[in-house]
Amino acid sequence: MSSLSAERPMAFRFKKFAVEHDRCAMKVGTDSIILGSWTNPANAKYILDIGSGSGILTLMMAQKALPKAMITGIELDERAHEQSEQNVRRAHFPQAIKMLNADVKTIYPSQKYDLIISNPPYYKDEIAADLRRNPISSTRNQARSQASLSHEELCATASRMLAKDGQFVCILPTQEIEAFIVKAKAEGLVLEDRVEIHSNISATSIRTIVRFVFASNVLNVSRLVIYDNEGQYTEEYKSLCKDFYLNF
Repeated sequence: MSSLSAERPMAFRFKKFAVEHDRCAMKVGTDSIILGSWTNPANAKYILDIGSGSGILTLMMAQKALPKAMITGIELDERAHEQSEQNVRRAHFPQAIKMLNADVKTIYPSQKYDLIISNPPYYKDEIAADLRRNPISSTRNQARSQASLSHEELCATASRMLAKDGQFVCILPTQEIEAFIVKAKAEGLVLEDRVEIHSNISATSIRTIVRFVFASNVLNVSRLVIYDNEGQYTEEYKSLCKDFYLNF
């Protein structure tokens, strides 16, 4: 994994940027790093990170995107938003990067996005409903729940904001993927890529990356194994993340 910065003890330092996350409910984790490493912004000019948190996916896309790309991160939590702005300023990437403290459901951009990326809430709907009834719940639980952005709302928002030839990419616990695909299909989004992520070769899939477009006649299914039988990172995992991890 990324090393901790000696100067900033709560920062994760990657090859080209560092991410502080002590004010964020959801910390930098493997899910976002895999998603950002796998996602290819290609020729995307307009990129959106929904639920940007510390800004890690925004920064990963900036490292890989065209120099003239315009990247927007939207985060509802004010403290996380403020920290993401600091992380972006310190990174000094050439793109025009804008971090918004807002509810993405209320945003209606004049320009649709070529790429929308998200590491969305993953508590199930019934837990989210309970959190709505209990406003005293923790910030972390709110960040992890669908209370402020359900999966139906996420799919509807992505469909509304996505360009005709754009792509919507996200990662979720595998047990939630089938229901999510149904919700995406209801919004006109077609599954084109599905990557099953396994902690080791004999383990069942724990997370799944899905990539949606508006029109496709193919479905690419693959898998990624993180650790080998000796508990070491696999070559495929190191190859995927080598542009970001310091020790790969």
